[in-house]
Amino acid sequence: MGSSFTVDDLIALAPPPEWRVDAGSPGAWGRIEAELRTPLPEDYKLFINVYGTGIFNDLFFTFNPFAWNDGMNLLWQSGAPQCFEEDAEPGRVHRLGSRLEHHESRRAEFPDSTPTFPPYPEPGGLLPLGGDTNGGAAYWLTEGRPDDWHLILVHDDFDFERHPMPLVEFLVRWLSGDLPECFGGVGSAFLNATDPVFRTS
Repeated sequence: MGSSFTVDDLIALAPPPEWRVDAGSPGAWGRIEAELRTPLPEDYKLFINVYGTGIFNDLFFTFNPFAWNDGMNLLWQSGAPQCFEEDAEPGRVHRLGSRLEHHESRRAEFPDSTPTFPPYPEPGGLLPLGGDTNGGAAYWLTEGRPDDWHLILVHDDFDFERHPMPLVEFLVRWLSGDLPECFGGVGSAFLNATDPVFRTS
């Protein structure tokens, strides 16, 4: 898929904080990917090392494998590696309160209205990426090469959006006003409330 947008384009719109939180280091990604049992998109890894943990325009945040807080930690939200083994009796069990556990619970309770994507690490499964302050969830759809993964935004009303682009391109296009209908239509409202800004959480 590729993208003409880079982290430099994102920095020009919303500079990273002077004091980054949980930015990690480039040399640590091998361990993270081994625990997740998959490579991760290159733009995401660079984004985390540049920005760390935080939120764009008080709306969108990404999980970070270096975050000390479980609620913001990519590995914890994904259940890696403890929850990746199949339990033959009750089926796959993800960490209570994690993004994947929430997705599986909704699929079981509302099978006709919840997006039918399986959870990672099933083939083509959803791997948690982040969320929004309106209760929405963001995932990668793990089909194909990691740099080609699409973004899936699931709203609290079970509706979802599919964005066939990398994370950084999505952020640049949203913060530039090119995706006015994203986040269930509220993306433009949060964008119009202030200039593009990234704050540590």
